[in-house]
Amino acid sequence: MPDIESMKICVKYFKMLLDNDIPIYAIPGNHDFSVSGKTFLEVLEESGIIKIVYKYKMEQNKKNLEFTVDPKTKAHITGFFGQKDNLQEQEYGIINRYALEEQSGFKIFLFHSPIEHVKPVSNANSHRKVSFLPRGFDYYAGGHAHYFQKLDFYGSKLCYPGALFPANFDELIKQNKANSANGQFIIYDDGKVIQRPIEIKKIFKREFDVTNKNQNQILNELFEVFEGANDEGGIDDDLVLLKFTGKMSKDNILEYNKIVEMLAKYKPYYYLINRFSILRETSEDENYLIHDGSMSQAQLEQELIKLHLSKHKTLFKNEENIARELMKVLETEKNEDETKITYQERIVESGSNLINGEVSD
Repeated sequence: MPDIESMKICVKYFKMLLDNDIPIYAIPGNHDFSVSGKTFLEVLEESGIIKIVYKYKMEQNKKNLEFTVDPKTKAHITGFFGQKDNLQEQEYGIINRYALEEQSGFKIFLFHSPIEHVKPVSNANSHRKVSFLPRGFDYYAGGHAHYFQKLDFYGSKLCYPGALFPANFDELIKQNKANSANGQFIIYDDGKVIQRPIEIKKIFKREFDVTNKNQNQILNELFEVFEGANDEGGIDDDLVLLKFTGKMSKDNILEYNKIVEMLAKYKPYYYLINRFSILRETSEDENYLIHDGSMSQAQLEQELIKLHLSKHKTLFKNEENIARELMKVLETEKNEDETKITYQERIVESGSNLINGEVSD
C-alpha cells in the first residue's frame, strides 16, 4: 500500500474530478491483489471516490462479468483484475466470454496484464496471448506495461497509457523518447485515440566514458557539461541522470560524494548516478560477469549463481538447484492474515527443510 502522504494527494485530486462531475472507473492491479480479494480500493469505492468495475457472479463454474453503465454516456464498462502470472491464466479461462461479446451498445474493457506485441519484453513468459481478451468491445484500456502502447484489436483500439512516472533508472533514461516512458492521458473519441503526454519534471541526462581517465579528468568533464547547461537555462529543478561507462584501472576511483558535491551547486530537483557499468581492470585470478543488457533476469540470475559457485565449495549435492530453490523460498510473500513472527518461522522452516534434504553425505 502507498504511503499516507501519497494517498492524501491522490484522493485530493480524485475529489477534484468528482467535484467536476468526472467519474473514475477502476480495476485492481497486480500490486493490489490479495488472496482474500480485499484491496484498499474498496475503501475508495465505499467513500464514493471511485467505482470498481470488476464485478461478477459465478454460474456453472463460469465468471459472469457484470457491466457498469456510465449514466452520461451510457457506455458499458467492465474489466478484469490484475494478478500474478501463474494465477491469471487460470482466471481468464473461466470468464463467460459469450455473454460479454453479445452485450450490445458502446463497450469498454479494462484489464491489467501484459500481452504479446507489447514492448519491452522483460519476461516473455509473462505475456498473455492477445486472444485471451473478449472480442466485440469498442475500446480496451490496458494496465501493467510502463510504456505507452497502441494496438489494433479486431478493428478496435487497445491502449496502455504507460506509468505516470518511470519506476527506475532505465525507464527514466527513456523518458524523453516520444511515446515511450512518458505516461499519457488517453482520450478516446469516436474511434480516435488522442494522446496527452504528462511531463512531471524535465530530465537532464548525460553518459560519460571513463576509459583511461582519472577522477579529476572526469570531474572536469562534468563541470564543463553543467556549465554548458547553465548557458541553456540550467538544470535547477530538473531530474538529473548521470551514467558512467567504460573501464578504469584498479588504482583509479570515482567517488560518489565528489559528484554529489558538484551537483549540489546547480540545485537539481533530484539526481540519480549510475556507476554500475564501470569495469575494473582485474588480475587473472579474478572473475566478473559482464552484463550488456541482453540477458533476461532469469538468465542473469543463473549466470551469477554459476559464477559464485565456481569460487566457493559447498556441501550441497545439487548446488545450482538448491540456490534457485532457496531464492524461491525467500521470495515467498507473507499471507494476509499471517503474523510477522509466523511468516519468519515459515520461511526459516522451508529453507531449513531444503538445506537438510540437499546436504551431501
